[in-house]
Amino acid sequence: MLLLRCRSLNEAVPCLLGISDCALTMVEVATKQLIFGIPCQAVLGWSVPIPSHDQFGFRRGDLLVYYGRGERVTLQTDDIDSRDEIVQR
Repeated sequence: MLLLRCRSLNEAVPCLLGISDCALTMVEVATKQLIFGIPCQAVLGWSVPIPSHDQFGFRRGDLLVYYGRGERVTLQTDDIDSRDEIVQR
């Protein structure tokens, strides 16, 4: 399970991540509703930020996914191995 953070959400939302050869999706755990989905072709890239205490508030386990025209979502997990597996996919 991951936490999804983006500008349109006021708080981090617990989600399940789905990755296929054609799409990246996030399903909210509580409601089982799709709350984020993009075709893999729309993914511009990703980065693993250096955790800091600056204004950006990145944490250990964050993964930034850039898509579309530079939009970004943050996937957050406490399990670094899970984050690394996502990056490999």
